[in-house]
Amino acid sequence: MSATPNLPITGNHTLVPVLTAGDTTKDGTGSVSLLAQAGTSGAYLYQIRVMAYGTNSTSTILRVWLNNNSTPTVAANNSLLYEIQLPATTISETLAQKPQVYNCNIRLKANYRLYCCLSTTVSAGWQPFAVVEDL
Repeated sequence: MSATPNLPITGNHTLVPVLTAGDTTKDGTGSVSLLAQAGTSGAYLYQIRVMAYGTNSTSTILRVWLNNNSTPTVAANNSLLYEIQLPATTISETLAQKPQVYNCNIRLKANYRLYCCLSTTVSAGWQPFAVVEDL
């Protein structure tokens, strides 16, 4: 019997563009993308799923910061929450690429945000998606 994740009935989703550019800042103040924002009563983050968009010849890391609902360009507003290792990938027309799945299972305070970026530049890109439910 395979395990089935608890997916939210009413999700809170942000569409993140495909990430290709690397950002070496370690404090969340660089070129980051909004991954999710909790609602006014907070939210529950179940998992982060990251899908390759083709051939990425080098591995990279998806860094995820928790932000206190203030500007992410101020380091004191961010806390590095996760680093998710992403492998080199090769596109195929006969084999499906599988998402990299990172189970989180944490509660976010009201209006807190998650930002993300890649640690190194890749060719095809990665698209992250947060499975979040507002409380």
